[in-house]
Amino acid sequence: MKRYLDRIANSHRESKSFKETNVRMNIMKIFMVGMIYTFFECIGLLLSTLGFFEHDIREPVTVIVIFHFVFLTFLAVSFKRKWFKRIGMYQMFTNIYIAVAMLWGSVFTILVYIEREDIAIFSIVLFFVAALFILEPNRSSLLYMTNYVIFTAMVYGRITSIGAANAIAFKSLITTVLALVISQGNYYSRKRLEEYKMSLEEANEQLKEQALRDSLTRLYNNRYMFELLTRETERFERSDGALSLIMLDIDDFKHVNDTYGHLFGDEVIRRVSSALMDSTRESDVIGRYGGEEFIVILKDTSTEKAVEIAERIRKTISDLEFDKAIKITASFGVSTLKDFMSTGHYEKDATKERNHGKDAAELVNIADMNLYKAKHRGKNCVVH
Repeated sequence: MKRYLDRIANSHRESKSFKETNVRMNIMKIFMVGMIYTFFECIGLLLSTLGFFEHDIREPVTVIVIFHFVFLTFLAVSFKRKWFKRIGMYQMFTNIYIAVAMLWGSVFTILVYIEREDIAIFSIVLFFVAALFILEPNRSSLLYMTNYVIFTAMVYGRITSIGAANAIAFKSLITTVLALVISQGNYYSRKRLEEYKMSLEEANEQLKEQALRDSLTRLYNNRYMFELLTRETERFERSDGALSLIMLDIDDFKHVNDTYGHLFGDEVIRRVSSALMDSTRESDVIGRYGGEEFIVILKDTSTEKAVEIAERIRKTISDLEFDKAIKITASFGVSTLKDFMSTGHYEKDATKERNHGKDAAELVNIADMNLYKAKHRGKNCVVH
């Protein structure tokens, strides 16, 4: 049931992301198309004034040029305002622009070309909108069919011959249906591409996550932990915080493997991993260092606090119960970068860039030496 609900939630997020992407792209296309169209229509006005065209088209062209000037100016002024950035506002202004463009195509056809039964402009506008803008199917259906009804009403109001009006209405219906099919096909094609893109991104994220995780415990692996520790030593140099490291090793693990088998050994490692996660803070990062060894990176944590956390982990592990009634313990080594600094090994030189990878390696080395001391002190203890 949870998996089913997660699928629904992911589908909703994908659908929302797809919708947001489309409406923003549509607004940008309106800017681009509107500016190009206005530029050429201004040239058209000049040529019409000079008698370059068969018909005087100055009046309808002037109306659409004024609309573009007002509409694009309003968009430019409002674009960065908080109230305008809502998806609903983008969608509303896209619908207004497309509706006006369709209406202008219909009106221009009626005023200039309808006497010759020429619906080329009407058709060009419809196919242009279908090819350029990504509209939801219900919105595109409403816009196209409303435009068709308005256009045919104007046709029957302008053409006295019923037969001629019927022919134009029928041709415009065919054009409208074809444009609508293209528009909806464009929408579903873009949606499938977006879903495919998102599935690829999700798969890449999963692969990336798998590359950073240990397959047995699902903790972070050695490589990732060292990279993170290197970044944290760099961050430490820029801040006044503390950075501590815990290294632990399951005591006598080879004996466990030799006596009870590797499957039981794997179960011990998994249980210890769970104990680590239960005993640490949300900000702490846990990794499997190798075999039966683990490390915990404690950001902004002093030596005293790190030892306290290590003791809590040690007790949690020693309290674990196993089917074979064996006792599992672990030994711990703790190191802190501030302590490392106080030994004189860490000397800041403002004129040189520090080797943070070397600092991280030294921090691991100190924790490892303390772990070695813990083993020699009788195991199941913490040394710092």
